[in-house]
Amino acid sequence: MTVSDLNVNTTVEFGSFPEDSLVINNQKLNKGTEEYDDYVGIFLNVVRNVVKKDLKAKIVSESNFPIAAGLASSAKKVKSRAGMAQTLKTCPYYKGWLESVNQDLDIVRKGILEKDFTSVGQTSEFNALKMHATMITTKPPIIYWMPSTLEIMQSVMAWREEGLESYFTMDAGPQVKVMCLQKDVLELKKRISELSGVQQVIECKPGDGARIWISICSSLWNPISLLKRLDLY
Repeated sequence: MTVSDLNVNTTVEFGSFPEDSLVINNQKLNKGTEEYDDYVGIFLNVVRNVVKKDLKAKIVSESNFPIAAGLASSAKKVKSRAGMAQTLKTCPYYKGWLESVNQDLDIVRKGILEKDFTSVGQTSEFNALKMHATMITTKPPIIYWMPSTLEIMQSVMAWREEGLESYFTMDAGPQVKVMCLQKDVLELKKRISELSGVQQVIECKPGDGARIWISICSSLWNPISLLKRLDLY
């Protein structure tokens, strides 16, 4: 699933550069940083190994929303991968969470097909709470929520009792996503903006499907061969 109005444009250019470079929103990240060593450096080496050429890469990425704030855990002390391993190993409730996932998915799929917003919202919200419950009961506990996270969650539940139907959901991070019907967008956006801990409200709708655009301009390797070897052709 993608959402509208949140965009990231990234270009990767291979050539005779003196070294690899990574620039995100005009900020250069060097080798030795977690973002570079754990992610970018690894994937660049995959490409270099495939084409058998030691070319350097220039990567420039720009987004229209804050980075390291994350729709998930890219802003917290514990990253998603490490947090999941820790939860799997120590949480006493993980098995119950795992056993309920498929049922939740079935309910949401049925709700989408039948345009049953209430069913989709209730199930999504409860599913998010169950997931965070497994992290909270991990040893040591992983608590992604911030004070403003709880403020939004409690407000959404209170507004729902007043008749403003909306539901919250969260990935493994502090950022809250609130779902509502189109008729309630303006009122909900106004109320959320007035909460003391909220820094920014971004209104999004479901976006187009995910797409990969690749343009290879080089005589140093066969682009079709490269795409096939990377399973992108």
